[in-house]
Amino acid sequence: MKAIHIIGILSIIFCVGVACNPEIESFAIEKELYAVHGILNPKKEDQYIRISKVFQTEGDALIYAAETDIGAKEFQVSLAGAGKIYPADLITNLPRNPGIFFPAQALYHFSTAGPEALSPGNRYQLNIRKPNDPDFLISAWTEIPTEPQITSPGGALFSPIQMLYTYNSMDFTKEVVVRFNGGSGKGFEIRLYADFWDGNEIKTAQWGPTRIFQEPRGCKGDEENRKLCYKIAERVVPVSLLKFTNAAPGPVHFYDTVKVANQEELLSKNVRLEVTGIDTFLTTFLNAET
Repeated sequence: MKAIHIIGILSIIFCVGVACNPEIESFAIEKELYAVHGILNPKKEDQYIRISKVFQTEGDALIYAAETDIGAKEFQVSLAGAGKIYPADLITNLPRNPGIFFPAQALYHFSTAGPEALSPGNRYQLNIRKPNDPDFLISAWTEIPTEPQITSPGGALFSPIQMLYTYNSMDFTKEVVVRFNGGSGKGFEIRLYADFWDGNEIKTAQWGPTRIFQEPRGCKGDEENRKLCYKIAERVVPVSLLKFTNAAPGPVHFYDTVKVANQEELLSKNVRLEVTGIDTFLTTFLNAET
């Protein structure tokens, strides 16, 4: 690959809230317990929160799950942060993949497009209320990490003589070390995307994500000053991309059309290296899962 578009743009948060009485029956009916799950991405124009009834039944749990809609649809949901309040819309009857659970689900949707975009570095609080019960409240908050900043491989080079921007070259048949400033993120992932033509349409091949890491991997960083790094082994990126292109019905062409331009924003963005910053809660949760 002769050109790489460098970005460090993504922050993720995860909120979980559970509302219940301090004392509950071992087999409580499902409406007494709720689980709340959500991921907020400041680079997305739509955010979603799922609220589900938690149940434990004396009968066959699989039958109950298949026949019962556990979506909680009776709430007023809002998100507040950075001086803004986002009311949620309820979306119902969303299809899901076949399985043992009820075939449709409900989600609460926030629009964060344009000037309403979420802002990294700010705290956001989720509030869930019942319209007819002023004492009912599920609340959770998180702070979206500030954006990681990739320092190596470097970005576009500028020639003051020719007044042109051009990309550095990278050779993924050899080891490549990605260095970045971690900002306020707790954990990190790295991905690489490459757009290609498979003979019929434009598709995107992907390497990654890496496993979440919290310290330098295979290289020397400076954790005290939040300078981290990750060594990508030789050839793993080309091998991963080939898994996508080998299934193509026709000749494959990777898009990398603009390597030199008089404005940096005009350079090709069809190959993208991405560092994802993740907050403390989600980092802990995902590490526990793996």
